[in-house]
Amino acid sequence: INPAKGEYPDMASAVREGGAPLTDKNTGEFLGVIVNIFKTDKLGKIMSGAFQEEKGVKSTKVADIETMSIHLVNKEKQVLVHSHDYASTLETIDSLPVNECINNNKEISGEYPNHHGVRVIGSSMCLTKFGWTLLIEANSNIAFASVINTTYGLVIMLILILIFIILDIFLIAEN
Repeated sequence: INPAKGEYPDMASAVREGGAPLTDKNTGEFLGVIVNIFKTDKLGKIMSGAFQEEKGVKSTKVADIETMSIHLVNKEKQVLVHSHDYASTLETIDSLPVNECINNNKEISGEYPNHHGVRVIGSSMCLTKFGWTLLIEANSNIAFASVINTTYGLVIMLILILIFIILDIFLIAEN
């Protein structure tokens, strides 16, 4: 952004501002304030891997982004950025990991209900310096689907084996 060249931030996009005082390293004298404005949609694209794909990187996806969510939440429980709907950052997240980070500075990993009441497997990271919580969550049903399907397959196979053993016992007993 360079106002001298007529470059201004696109205010139609969701933006976040941050500022910090500038002081002299040796004397501590106040020199001014530095301000940063960034588009949350760009940060959301970076977190989702879409930005890297746009730049030609092929191996950016760790997991299927449709079944996983990444949220950056501030101490007021407002979403700063998340990996799905880039422009919608007005949502608040009031869930166990966010409350634990804000109130107890405790990180959570495990299964819990998310802010929509859906059971998820997730992990949080408390960024205490900024008062932020980083959440990564995946729907439990989707995450455990292959394990559940394998379990059902094994149970069906066990039942069939038991039926064959019982039939074999009856056939041997009759002879």
